[in-house]
Amino acid sequence: MELRQVLDGFPRLEALRYSWSDQWPSQFRNTYPCLASELLGCLQPFKAQLKSLAVDFGSWMWRRSYENKPSSLWIAYLSCFESLTHLGIEAHLFWPVRRNRYTLYYRLDPNKVGSLVSILPKGLESIDLGRLGGNSMPLLAKTIKKRCPGLRLVTCNYVSSGIDGEPTEEEAKEILAEQGIELSVLSRCGFSSASS
Repeated sequence: MELRQVLDGFPRLEALRYSWSDQWPSQFRNTYPCLASELLGCLQPFKAQLKSLAVDFGSWMWRRSYENKPSSLWIAYLSCFESLTHLGIEAHLFWPVRRNRYTLYYRLDPNKVGSLVSILPKGLESIDLGRLGGNSMPLLAKTIKKRCPGLRLVTCNYVSSGIDGEPTEEEAKEILAEQGIELSVLSRCGFSSASS
């Protein structure tokens, strides 16, 4: 059964959590349950009412097929979902840090924080961002509250690189607290309970 058919059974849909395993699903081989662009198409009828959306594409999708990977345009399109108050995305999959020409380091590239913030839905009250490093926090704290004035909670998997001068987890919490935002750090991979 296709996702569109499933969603047709929920005309008052206000919350959706959609995820794929990080393990390569052998039953899909050359097909995928739903690509990022298809998911957005399926959600079109709900953009005026959808309040909570959590999506984890699974990093296997990146390793397996470049053309099927989600892109930053996908997040930009989410800014049309004006009713969203909670968003869960794996931002590090959209803008990973490049260690070298061939290797990606899976945490959000701090140089892309501004790009991410500028395309978020403005009504967000909470957001799960996936793997964030401490060097992303100062810019995130400066910019995200301007874009999303009602934001109260940022949830992430905090990844320290050990770089001198990079904020510790506690310092990152203080940086966001100065903007009136709580930082909740997950000790395991996954979305916060706000997305359930």
